[in-house]
Order: sequence, then structure tokens, then C-alpha cells
Amino acid sequence: MNTAHISFWGILFSVLLGFSCSSTAPASVKKTKAVLPPPQTVEQHLQRLPGLRVSGNTISYRGGRPLIVLNGAIVSYNTLRTMVAANSIKSVKLLKSQTDIKRWTNSNVTGVIEVRSF
Repeated sequence: MNTAHISFWGILFSVLLGFSCSSTAPASVKKTKAVLPPPQTVEQHLQRLPGLRVSGNTISYRGGRPLIVLNGAIVSYNTLRTMVAANSIKSVKLLKSQTDIKRWTNSNVTGVIEVRSF
């Protein structure tokens, strides 16, 4: 086989491979943020909080049970699930700092979930 023939195909293959594996995107491609669909349940609202685990009838944060506050009143997780419709929730916050936790309780909880509804 001719060495010129091999080097020609080797160069052609390298050029084609280089173009197909290019890591730069065309200038017209814009990165967009993923948009999540609206939560259908109270559990789905809570599952969006980082570090919070929702499993059946229990929730945990940092290995313990967080306190739940609904519109300024302390409630149980079961009460939250039965009294509030998912589409009526305005906001859900996970309060992690000791200052925020002490505002609601002196007991040893790992966090406070603040839920505001219509």
C-alpha cells in the first residue's frame, strides 16, 4: 500500500474527527434554565427544598424532624398535608440557621419549614 495514500486518509480522518468532536457550541445556541412543572402535591413542594427528605408520612432534615409552620402557626406534617391544597401554597422556605429556628422554638429541631398559603 502507498504511504501517501495512508497519510491522506489519516489526515482526512483526523480533520473529520476533530470537527465532529468540537466542544464549542455555535454562537446561536443559548443555554436555558430547566423549568419545573408546578407541584401537584404538598409533598412535591417540600421535595424541592434542598436536603429535605420526604418519605411517606415522614419528613426529615439533617437526620431529624423539622418544625413546620403554616401561616404563622406550628402544625404537624399530617395536618399540613390534609389542610392545604398544593395549588394554594404561595411559598415554602427551609430555615436552617439557629437564629431562625430559635424564633419559632427552643426545642432541638434541625430546621423550620415555613409554608405560606392563600
